[in-house]
Amino acid sequence: MNTKTPLRICIIGSGNVATHFTRVFHCAGHYIAQVYSRNADHARRLAEETEAEAISGMEVIDRTCDLYLFSIKDDALPSLAAQMPETSGLWVHTAGSISIDILTAHHERSGVIYPLQTLSRSRDIDFSTVPLYIEGNTRETEKELVALASEMSRYVYVCNSLQRAALHLSAAFACNFTNYMYDVAEQLLEEYNLPARSLEPLIAETTAKYAHMRAVDAQTGPAARGDRQTMDKHLKLLEDHPELQTIYRTLSEAIEKRQNNYKKEKRHE
Repeated sequence: MNTKTPLRICIIGSGNVATHFTRVFHCAGHYIAQVYSRNADHARRLAEETEAEAISGMEVIDRTCDLYLFSIKDDALPSLAAQMPETSGLWVHTAGSISIDILTAHHERSGVIYPLQTLSRSRDIDFSTVPLYIEGNTRETEKELVALASEMSRYVYVCNSLQRAALHLSAAFACNFTNYMYDVAEQLLEEYNLPARSLEPLIAETTAKYAHMRAVDAQTGPAARGDRQTMDKHLKLLEDHPELQTIYRTLSEAIEKRQNNYKKEKRHE
């Protein structure tokens, strides 16, 4: 696979990640030959962006493509890989939590390009700033994928499947769980008739601090300082939301424990 010449690419999937890869491949000058989705309308919608062929059956996969990008739900990947017809092109998936072995079990040339970013098809993003984590089942495949990824992003790294799974787990804490906390905060603001965007400056500063200091050093709030009186007041405000009380207690206990242990570590340095 020579990335200096345009590649023929088959996109397998039509969701958020598949959409962004389709667009960035197209902008890089590669030819999107097909877009596959079990939902024909979804395949058609994405295929129209690059004048690709929309397909909804594996039996009509173009076997002459240089690259087959699997960008589908994690639990659908094993069965779909098993259904794929044999091709000479490179098979690549984009999942953080799935081992490369899912593809190598069915195809000789396989790899992974994992974008460590939250992606929504309705929101444009500067893909050159998205970190891409690469794995290839051979050194040659790894080199090919690094070269391809470098066309799309300034931040390209090589890691194995276990490291990638750890990245995916870390991202769940840093992004997915954090976003749910934003949702909880919005619901509480609405309940008390406060502006939905009241916390924007606080969120912005919290994020800005992370760029300059360790998270454990940036931790503030009643749990960090062991302020039981304030925590009790918060829990009383949540009396009508027992599930949020449970979350509040669990996180407060974890923060307090982490801060106490960190202080002990620093004293022994």
